[in-house]
This record gives sequence, structure tokens and C-alpha cells, in this order.
Amino acid sequence: LLGKKVLLVGMDIRKPQLANYLGISHQPGLTQYLSSEQYKISDIIQKSVEVESLDVVVAGPVPPNPAELLAEGKVDAFFASMREIYDYIIIDSAPVGMVSDTFVLDRVADATVYVCRADYTTLQDIDFVSNLYDEKRLKKLSLIVNGTSAKKGYGYGYGKAKE
Repeated sequence: LLGKKVLLVGMDIRKPQLANYLGISHQPGLTQYLSSEQYKISDIIQKSVEVESLDVVVAGPVPPNPAELLAEGKVDAFFASMREIYDYIIIDSAPVGMVSDTFVLDRVADATVYVCRADYTTLQDIDFVSNLYDEKRLKKLSLIVNGTSAKKGYGYGYGKAKE
């Protein structure tokens, strides 16, 4: 909306869903670019039909060696070149805690946003995120809670607290 160039990168390469969520092609994707010299970066960038300044890189096919692929220097080079083109780069990674991929990707991230859903995310999950924050295991860790019901109030959603 601000006219900034944004790149959304699907990096949940063990269970890729971004292409499904957005209704776009699954290939070619990041895993193909990272694992072969056959693809150029321009081959894997898809333009969004919904948002003019949004481009998307889907994960691609599940590789046989996900952890090793994400640890390679080609990932760093990819992000270095993308930072020259895009104002914002958003990484959609695997859920924190399920696999170590998110921790491996911290080296190319400026901040981490942990998204949880009301009435779904457990207190144990929140404790886990709290420990990550306390231990500074992820850069600039923030938490977003979605799936809440909106209540009409004044201003920007603030209302009077019940006593």
C-alpha cells in the first residue's frame, strides 16, 4: 500500500504451503534454485496478481536434504541480492520448534515474528517463545496473536476495561 517493493519467500521447505495459500504455481521454487545451477533468481520470482508491488518465491519441491540446503552460502547470496531490489523481505518459515530450520535462517533475518492463533496456541507454546526471547535465540522476536474476535471500542480498538 505504501508503494514499497516486497518479496515473500516460502522457506518452509519440508512442508511447503505458500503456493497453495496464494493459489500460485508450485514451481520453479527456491529449492530448485538452491540445489542446481539450472535456475536463475529471475526464474523463481512470481509477480502477485493481487498486490502490484508484491513478488513471491515459493519453496519448490521438498529436497532430500533440507537442513543442509538452508545452511549453504547460496542462501546468504540470494538474500544479499534480494536486499538490493526489495524494501522488505518476508520469510515464511517452518514453525519454530518443529525443526531447526528457523534457527538456521536467523542469520539472514533482521527480525522474527512468531504468529500464534487465539484458542489454538497452547500456553506451553507461548512459554517456548518466551524462553527463545529470554535466551535471545532469534533476532528481535515479536509475537502476533491472530484469530481474536474484534470488539467495538473507540480510537484504534481500545475500550474500557471491565472492573
